[in-house]
Amino acid sequence: MELKNINKNQGVIIIKPLQTDWKAGEETGITFEEVQKDAQWDNFLPTGERQKNNYFDLCACVSFSALNCIEILMNRMMEFKQFSSDNLIWLRENGYFDENGKFNFSDRFTAKMSGTTKLGNYLGAVGDSIRNDGLIPESDWGFSADFKEWDSYYSEIPQELKDKGKEFVKRFLVKYEFVLLGTPDLEKLKTHLKQSPLQLATATCSPWNTAEVIKGCGIATNHATVLYGFTADYLKDFDTYNPWSKKFALDYGIAWAVKYVISEKKAETPLPQKFDYVFKSIITKGDKSADVIALQKLLKILGFFSASVNITGYYGSITQKAVYDFCVKYKVASNQELAYVNGRWCGKKTLAKLNEVIKTI
Repeated sequence: MELKNINKNQGVIIIKPLQTDWKAGEETGITFEEVQKDAQWDNFLPTGERQKNNYFDLCACVSFSALNCIEILMNRMMEFKQFSSDNLIWLRENGYFDENGKFNFSDRFTAKMSGTTKLGNYLGAVGDSIRNDGLIPESDWGFSADFKEWDSYYSEIPQELKDKGKEFVKRFLVKYEFVLLGTPDLEKLKTHLKQSPLQLATATCSPWNTAEVIKGCGIATNHATVLYGFTADYLKDFDTYNPWSKKFALDYGIAWAVKYVISEKKAETPLPQKFDYVFKSIITKGDKSADVIALQKLLKILGFFSASVNITGYYGSITQKAVYDFCVKYKVASNQELAYVNGRWCGKKTLAKLNEVIKTI
């Protein structure tokens, strides 16, 4: 099925990421590693699925593309026998493989659980739903060509299917981070492709329904797809409109990208409680230093810095919020002063309180 009105928003809404959203190279809970060293994910592509029928468009490209990323990752895990026997049996018995032997998750489930509207959805909203609500098989809650109305597709989901999604959450940990935040960077895309296929938010440039290389038309966004590799001449894109696999020019104008990773859940390692450090110099948002590493470690021990976020040594928005919360709890200054500083730096009063608290650990 072709996309005829290429200028229409097909379901992606771009907003400024939240303060706590993970960003590659800054504050994140994803440790970079080269999983697919050649950055080519062709052998693990999922079964293609349309995001519309003859009656209406689902406006769910953000859900489709996010799930395609995870399906690709899990198809690779299957190929390299990286599942525990318990999880593999559970996945098989509960219908997570399609007739082609590939993972196929319900786009309809995720689109509904993440709050998709006729304008589409946010990249982060879908990512959060996948992490918190889990995934169920396409065969449990799928899309039929017979659906004639929006409300039929987005009907209420039975509780037993929601429960199955929660069981997936108990077994698998899904993380995501923003790789691009409004500025094209081809080399960054190529680097992060070595860890995972990338969810893209781009413009649909003319001609869209073609097997030829598509030239860019600016960095506007109206559709979400998946970048799964590249050649010397073009980028490989996986879509929900004809044809499945598209070719983007190397300068296509990709300004937004999200990376997903998935792993089996393991028992959490308790945080060490002993801490010995003396803060002497003012620390400011944007700094990257040993002081920031120590600050993040201390805030993590105290419960202000999420245990799921890596110690990066970079003072970004997540550290800013943690510093603000610390200052509020320990009444470092007046409410007016705390609101003004808003965790953007650790001044003399904050450093003094940090050093005081260290002595109690």
